[in-house]
Amino acid sequence: MLRLRRAVLDDVPLLTDWNRQPHVLAALNNDEPYDWTVELTEADAFTEHVIAEDDGRPVGYLAIIDPAREHTHYWGEVEPDQRALDIWIGEPADLGRGLGTQMMRSALARCFAAPEVTGVLLDPLTVNVDARRFYARLGFVEIGPRRFGEDDCTVYRIDRTTWEHRADAAKVEAGAWSGARRPVIAIPARFSQSAAALRYRAEVGAEALITAVFAAGGEPVLIHPHAPGGRVDHGAVRERIARADGVLLPGGGDLSARWYGAGEHDRLYDVDEEQDAFDLALARVCLDDGIPLLAICRGLQVVTVALGGTLVQHLGDLPDAARADHRHHVHTVDVEADSVLAEVVPNQRIEISCYHHQCVDAPGEGMVVIARAEDGIPEAYALPAASGWFLGVQWHPEDTARENPDQAAIFAAHVRAAAARGVRA
Repeated sequence: MLRLRRAVLDDVPLLTDWNRQPHVLAALNNDEPYDWTVELTEADAFTEHVIAEDDGRPVGYLAIIDPAREHTHYWGEVEPDQRALDIWIGEPADLGRGLGTQMMRSALARCFAAPEVTGVLLDPLTVNVDARRFYARLGFVEIGPRRFGEDDCTVYRIDRTTWEHRADAAKVEAGAWSGARRPVIAIPARFSQSAAALRYRAEVGAEALITAVFAAGGEPVLIHPHAPGGRVDHGAVRERIARADGVLLPGGGDLSARWYGAGEHDRLYDVDEEQDAFDLALARVCLDDGIPLLAICRGLQVVTVALGGTLVQHLGDLPDAARADHRHHVHTVDVEADSVLAEVVPNQRIEISCYHHQCVDAPGEGMVVIARAEDGIPEAYALPAASGWFLGVQWHPEDTARENPDQAAIFAAHVRAAAARGVRA
């Protein structure tokens, strides 16, 4: 088990040896090893030198710094109530064993244990691409370049909200929720005419979506969308998802326009009324029963129609031709302050990955726009009066969840809401 302790003078030989290791020197914003006797004896009250131990064996070093108050003023002018970290693994043999991730999580927990701390900073060398990717995977957001002395660095920051979301997901991963199990996230399967290694028509789920739910701490479970002839019993749907803690309505083909009283557009594709009927019933059961619901792309359109709204059947028909290009499209959206999405992602403007040729026209009852694209297309909706947690996004957060903390945070928030419901149940 990894634990952190304060470094003492007896650690000077160990720290000196580690500080001479090539992988450590390559990561430091300083080509010269430190004088550790001086570092430990002259440290001010705003710098904490820490040794990480794995089952009692020293494996790495951390410095936890109050950058606004420490005496060297290395960070220059920074806002108060933040911390900065310096971190490295000591021995080459301990690289690649996951110890860095454990050390960083423990360090962040130590930093944010102080309620006044709002964020944590890092400044890896810009050329250290591996370190920068590592920090991004942990939820740090790139602030921008900065020159420290003779070194070109890139500053990263993680705020308290992002850390709390990540910490909750880690608890789920470790089985720390009540019942020591992952919250079950039910996902209606999608009909497919073929799939590799299967000889007949298949029912599938997107790997990126399932992986994103699992990485957030959920247990993704595909459910059969049973609604023969487009007819479905809502009570039967309710019974089938009784063991689910949350539901995710994923992307897929277009809804039949008949569900919202319109004629069929010639650009509709992959329409399946059995799929439609089941998804619509599932959405209504979740909203009626307060089941945490994340609706993605088609899923958001399903919720819209279930609540009496309508859809723009093809963006290319809108007056502004620029609005036609939302397939294979990466762009930014502006998030409404004080919305459920603003609680999930720390940034007011986020980058998203889209693949849709339709959007909400008339919102369903109670739906409120909480994010828009640059061209004005609504990209996310909330239901402020809903009895359970709800977020609907027109984009595909699973596309970039592995490398984009904002998108990963969406799945983490859903799993967290599902876990809370599971505890109450």
